[in-house]
Amino acid sequence: MTDHVDPASSGRAGAPEPPEGEPPVPAAAGVAASPAAERATAGRRPRPELWLAVGLIIADQLSKAAVRAYIPLYDSVEVIPGLLNLTHVLNTGAAFGFLDRLDFAYKTLVVAVLATSALAAIVF
Repeated sequence: MTDHVDPASSGRAGAPEPPEGEPPVPAAAGVAASPAAERATAGRRPRPELWLAVGLIIADQLSKAAVRAYIPLYDSVEVIPGLLNLTHVLNTGAAFGFLDRLDFAYKTLVVAVLATSALAAIVF
């Protein structure tokens, strides 16, 4: 008489359960994982472009904090003589001073809607 193994009770049909306290045996080499399993593990891998963006944002904010702390407003510091100066100025506009000289109600809202629309156009 043969023992009947219920496929629903074990991880794989016909495979015995691992002994108590031992990890389950991985699938055999060359056996493809299911698409659902691949999607589940794909989200866990670190994405280098995400970490690059996070690193750049942190570096940007740290440099801005250093300028605010150490360089008086409208003063310059020569970093590389004859090539690069840092000047502490304020930019109340968007990218590269866009809408800088315009003062109107809801300026922040207009810039936010424009930025969100541009992002949506790129993503979708």
